[in-house]
Amino acid sequence: MSEIPSLILELKKQLQPFVSGTKARLSRRKVPHLVVWADEEIYSVCFFGKTKTWRIFYPWPSYGKTQTKMDFPTFGHVIEYFQLGASKRIKVGGGTK
Repeated sequence: MSEIPSLILELKKQLQPFVSGTKARLSRRKVPHLVVWADEEIYSVCFFGKTKTWRIFYPWPSYGKTQTKMDFPTFGHVIEYFQLGASKRIKVGGGTK
């Protein structure tokens, strides 16, 4: 079984002051990601090592709804996104499936 990478665990630690809760986990496909509760919404944050980018999925889980996927170039950008208030920055009706 795969382990949760230290990068995801560090993100969990850094986000704690800005969000309601976090949980590091593995997806059904064994992809490590961080589930984040912020502004009464749930997000999933993944790091893609091949492209060295972070991606936030919203809403998570999607339950068949259109899911917004946002890419960020650095760890710091992900923290800033939640620090500034994630739900205030989401564009309603946007995103890809």
